[in-house]
Amino acid sequence: KGNEWAKIHELTEHSGRITGIDWAPESNRIVTCASDRNAYVWTLKDGVWKPTLVLVRINRAATCVRWSPLENKFALGSGARLISVCYFEKENDWWLSKHIKKSIRSTVLSLDWHPNNILLAAGSADFHCRVLSTYIKDIEDKPGPTAWGAKMPFGEVLLEHKDCGGWVHGVTFSPSGDQLAWTAHNSSIAVADATQGKEITMLTNNRLPLLDVLYVSPTELVAAGHDCCPYQFSYKGPGALEFVKKLDIPKQSSKGSLTAMQHFQNLDKRATDDDTNEVGTLHQNSITQLCVVSGEKAKVEKYSSVGLDGAMVIWDFKRRKAAPLLRPPTDLPTGRHFSHIGAVFRRHRAKRCSRSQASNPGRREGRRSLGIGMESGEAGPGGEAAGPGGEAAGPGGEAAGPGGADGPGLQFGCASFNQDSTSLAVGTKTGYKLFSLTMVDKLDCIHESAETPDVYIVERLFSSSLVVVVSTAMPQRMNIYHFKKETEICNYSYPNTILAVKLNRQRLAVCLEESIYIHNIKDMKLLKTLLNTPSNPSGLCALSINHSNSYLAYPGSATTGEIIVYDSNNLNTVTMIPAHDSPLAALSFNASASKLASASEKGTVIRVFSIPEGLRLFEFRRGMKRYVNISSLSFSPDGQFLCASSNTETPSCSGGDEAATWTAYVGKMFSAASSYLPAQVSGMMSQDRAFAIVHLMTSVQRNVCTMAMIQKLPRLLVATADGQLFIYNVDPLDGGECMLAHKHRLFGIDDNVDEGEESEGSEVAGPAQACPSYAATAALPVSGPTTATLTGYSEDGGAKKGEVIPEHEFAAGPVCLDDENEFPPINWCRDGTGGGPARRS
Repeated sequence: KGNEWAKIHELTEHSGRITGIDWAPESNRIVTCASDRNAYVWTLKDGVWKPTLVLVRINRAATCVRWSPLENKFALGSGARLISVCYFEKENDWWLSKHIKKSIRSTVLSLDWHPNNILLAAGSADFHCRVLSTYIKDIEDKPGPTAWGAKMPFGEVLLEHKDCGGWVHGVTFSPSGDQLAWTAHNSSIAVADATQGKEITMLTNNRLPLLDVLYVSPTELVAAGHDCCPYQFSYKGPGALEFVKKLDIPKQSSKGSLTAMQHFQNLDKRATDDDTNEVGTLHQNSITQLCVVSGEKAKVEKYSSVGLDGAMVIWDFKRRKAAPLLRPPTDLPTGRHFSHIGAVFRRHRAKRCSRSQASNPGRREGRRSLGIGMESGEAGPGGEAAGPGGEAAGPGGEAAGPGGADGPGLQFGCASFNQDSTSLAVGTKTGYKLFSLTMVDKLDCIHESAETPDVYIVERLFSSSLVVVVSTAMPQRMNIYHFKKETEICNYSYPNTILAVKLNRQRLAVCLEESIYIHNIKDMKLLKTLLNTPSNPSGLCALSINHSNSYLAYPGSATTGEIIVYDSNNLNTVTMIPAHDSPLAALSFNASASKLASASEKGTVIRVFSIPEGLRLFEFRRGMKRYVNISSLSFSPDGQFLCASSNTETPSCSGGDEAATWTAYVGKMFSAASSYLPAQVSGMMSQDRAFAIVHLMTSVQRNVCTMAMIQKLPRLLVATADGQLFIYNVDPLDGGECMLAHKHRLFGIDDNVDEGEESEGSEVAGPAQACPSYAATAALPVSGPTTATLTGYSEDGGAKKGEVIPEHEFAAGPVCLDDENEFPPINWCRDGTGGGPARRS
């Protein structure tokens, strides 16, 4: 009655604690069981609920009970290590039971019925989850075959998962009955899919154990337990079981102000100044059961939760689309939302992002918006690059994110070099562009697309025609195009915003904030989903480009600089590297996947590790400042140099006089006195420092850089946020200040700037070093071991003059993918959510 409950009946027959109750809605009968080892079926007659004793024949306490969908029988679990399937016998006018004892070794804790009224799921304290047949020929017709099996005599075991990780507290069939979900005491939730060969997907989280689980739609589940609040999960196919969000309304506190006496009394008694024992959730104790209140499993409108606090909460579950926002990760996950907590959830996300930006200003600009760049500052030239022996965010460094249009003078949303630095891809407000990087003084635009606006991720696979594009209009969808044929190969959708896409000849990795999806690039089949990865709001990850060793590196912790190295070919974890004390800021493999470079958010030290061993090989000190934002790392093609870009305003060494700098002076002083210093200090001062340096002439803070061999000379390429590409010459022998060879505009006059701006922007500040002749190039001494080269495969069907590819790329096939035969081989492909065929032009 309104907000009040009025007792209208009291059913008193049991002599022990009630352990299970279920109400059959069609026949209006209630079944109860208790620790007194009895069960009763209650029927309403003349306004009174009358009990009928059920002959369950158990010698231990009953634990749970559940009506079948047709309400002609019910199942009862108990501590007697059996399940009683009870049905009504009209001849004798009583409720009988048949026992299922096969393979059950402990107390039955949970039950749920399949929609066909025959199959029964049971979870027990022996760590097992089972699907059993309850076919009783006296009361029902012979069942037809199901995805779980065709033969179903009484007691037949159709599924028995023997290692659920703990007591199985809750089980539930999907609306179709083809999937079974359960929760276990090891804080896990799992789904067995009968349509996929009974493949089991398990998700273990860091929360307290879940005690019950409920399907609320064909792909969404709600689970709750000792955390005192419900959680939403989604299952969209094998390997795609994900945590979606917490569902709760924070409990309103009504405490008043404390007196000084109460304050110190609480500190003395409870070690806190809080005067309440309430937790910050609607339920104040563990949630023990979830039930559908309105609707069916396929479309639940309302469900209820009850807990040990004696409270019952009815939750509204309504269908609503999430508005796509422009900057990851502040957007909400797609799918359904609970209307009365949606605002709370959005405010929480917004506050978290605001705190992140406030605590680390410029981090989003430097790390997320543009993956790598030379050092630059607003006040004047800054920026440095490179050191021998390291590697960087790789030739595939990239710039910008969904918020790419907020920077001053920003003309494009992202920029990325392909895996061998022979091509530059640029995302714009109207689409994307691809440039060829084979000449210093000439920049060819080989393709321009205006079909997808506001592109913030664009990646090209080597020199093939395969391009991956993500736009801010649909930040949860990845489109794969064959740009020469101007067709879409396929598209995939994901639960949350796509933060990064990495690809090589075997694999394509899609990085979300708390998960990574690994696809086979030949047919785009989803091979593995790495769920519950540590929070990674910048989408930091690195994928090696070596043909035989396809390693994926990503952060293993949100608070420390731990690196997880994952073998994407064999789908297993290779090693964990404790690289830094603070969170990671940049990662990169070298071309042979034998080294991995890393930098942390502090940015003072760059380390290089051997792969797969994970041993530290080199350590470079980026500078004397305590905190430096390293935006990217990138190895040279031969692995001899490592580029590191940052956003500090370190003074440059004009004239090349190293002794004139304070750092060099102190370094020499400490080197001379190293034998008198503690090991930690002398070790720090003996770390290698920059071999070569570049000072950008522009004040923009975001850019992307890489090292490449162009016209047989090592070059440093820098694409800036204002739409310019700088090409510098690097002296492989002496290093020092890199000389500017040429500057290109990435956009024409009509696209971005007026005629005056174009003429002004085309002027190079300072003399550009002329490109050396072939004779001068041939006269240069070799700086190190030269990688053998072979003429590469070209998409035109023959060898292109001047194109050279490292020999290791021929380990298992041609250098470039055969577009006609290998791409697009996909007639259709399913999206990342397990949906239907993707659209293909």
